[in-house]
Amino acid sequence: MVCTRTLLVQSSIRVVRIHSMKVYGDLIVRGDEKALKRFIVALEQRLTNGWSRYHEREAEVGRLALGSMYCFACKAQGSRPASELWLVTSSDGHLFVSNILAREFSSLTYDQYNAIISDFYRTCAKPAADSAQVSIELGNPDPQLEDFMPPATARLLRNFASSANRSILHPLDRRRWNEFLTSAHREGAELSADLLKRWLIEEANWPEDEAFSLAVEYEHARDLLATYESRPA
Repeated sequence: MVCTRTLLVQSSIRVVRIHSMKVYGDLIVRGDEKALKRFIVALEQRLTNGWSRYHEREAEVGRLALGSMYCFACKAQGSRPASELWLVTSSDGHLFVSNILAREFSSLTYDQYNAIISDFYRTCAKPAADSAQVSIELGNPDPQLEDFMPPATARLLRNFASSANRSILHPLDRRRWNEFLTSAHREGAELSADLLKRWLIEEANWPEDEAFSLAVEYEHARDLLATYESRPA
């Protein structure tokens, strides 16, 4: 299973609670280079609950890596499938979980993925981070729109989605949509096009084709507005 946030990869569609949407959770560890090295040492010393460091897998992919990559494997335990969790160095120097791969399944559900990352955080990574004195953050796997944008912008999106004609946008629909687009740009909303598409389908019950079209339009509009504002005076 490859965790991706790009628009062009189709996500599996699942119905979840109203006003929130499950995502693949993030785990980020921040610190300077020496501190992060201390963290990895402390982490390997604190692996428990069926977790171990998978040096062989690291060696297999190491020659292709642009930065440090660390692989940790967990054994199957209860509802937790045997999996590989990868900690990777980002472009700005922090460590983050880039992927979790199931050994016996072609993919993981959101619940499985988030249960694994939460278990790794709770039993291994958080104690190691405390010991190494680095910052560690476990993302919210079940966010609301307000986690990506101000409440006023979220209200604009909800108003549009609940009242718009879903076959063809009428002038009032277009006005509401444009108000959301400009507010999302002005407020620096962090909602990606892919998450917008999923929210329209899973939470607002829009047809997939129309949701995809709006997500593409949203992505283009955000790029256009950003380009317009950055042009020389």
